[in-house]
Amino acid sequence: MAPLSLKLIRSGIGVGLLFLNSQIIPLHAQPVIQLDSVEVAARQSRMLEQSLYPGNTEENDPNIYGFRALDVYKEGLSSEIWSSKTPCLRVSPLKDPDGAQGLALKWDKLAEGCPAWIGLGIGWDAWAPKNMEQVIHHAALNIRLKALEGQPKNIPVAFALEDYSGAQCWLGFKAKYLQKTGLNNSEWNELRLPLEDFEWERSQAQPAQIKQLIIQFEARGNMAIDEISWVPHAGNPPQMWHGRWVNEGGLNSMAPDHDVRFLVGKNGRDLLLLSPFDTLTAGTFTLSALPEQARIRRAGKLSDFVIQSDSPFIKRSVTTAADGFAPGIPCLRITLPPDRHPGLLRNQPYYLSFQADPQTSSHAIIWGAIQAHDHAGQ
Repeated sequence: MAPLSLKLIRSGIGVGLLFLNSQIIPLHAQPVIQLDSVEVAARQSRMLEQSLYPGNTEENDPNIYGFRALDVYKEGLSSEIWSSKTPCLRVSPLKDPDGAQGLALKWDKLAEGCPAWIGLGIGWDAWAPKNMEQVIHHAALNIRLKALEGQPKNIPVAFALEDYSGAQCWLGFKAKYLQKTGLNNSEWNELRLPLEDFEWERSQAQPAQIKQLIIQFEARGNMAIDEISWVPHAGNPPQMWHGRWVNEGGLNSMAPDHDVRFLVGKNGRDLLLLSPFDTLTAGTFTLSALPEQARIRRAGKLSDFVIQSDSPFIKRSVTTAADGFAPGIPCLRITLPPDRHPGLLRNQPYYLSFQADPQTSSHAIIWGAIQAHDHAGQ
């Protein structure tokens, strides 16, 4: 089957619930964000099989680094589950021959008269806000499922975590997330979605205020879900690293007194550049990682300088104990804007240069590339 580009259409989704004759009826509507596609390029991650949860101090209280709302769905229907009210989607209790009591999901969005969006949501842990910020790189969503007809290798679905502001963070289905190849109706498979693969950078969803899991259906399908839970996952957390700018040669290249050290924070967005900025004359400082150039201008006292830039991401500062250098060292502190920059990656070719103004007597040029290594103690 060719890869599917699953288009998200802005539509209303019912989230309020009304109980009439044991039926769950959607009441309200909430917005669904417009994305170009839910077929995203996720990073290849390593899975970690563990018998005990990391950070678990009591066997009877499983958790992943303090996160305890691990069970998203166990069995049957409850007030934590809602679905689009349309004949194009049928959600019913599953009575499997092996004793599993999950959900049978059958949909046909290609049928005439189907709405632009069909799906279901699960507000697990009694709809309480879930703080998942600390486990983004340590947890994966594990879904036990099987086909009820056919043997599909791809499933036309997408998944989202929605916070209490209504913002949603999406991840499209990819066959690599299946623990075994394809689906069939004779045995259960597992779909494991690393939490870090969800498009956090692209969305405005806050991982500290997660409300519910949303599953969107496209095309047509017929499958069963038995259990959904968060399991331990060995992801790729960002690391703090530091190093120096390596001279790459050229006219009036970096002199010994213009050695530049740097520190990149764990989030990849906070960059500290140390020296020689208190000794430079007026000129243009350029870092290839920045969205635009920043002008460095000497202030009234020779011991000070100011930075003139169209962007607020760069400022003069001094190091703190938390930075990993001796406190009080003059530096340039750069915070890369999340909506304009993906963050600095370790050992990638970023370049720095400084060109003094033509009217000054000095025309020294700094030109070099990052040479990074892990930060001591990290």
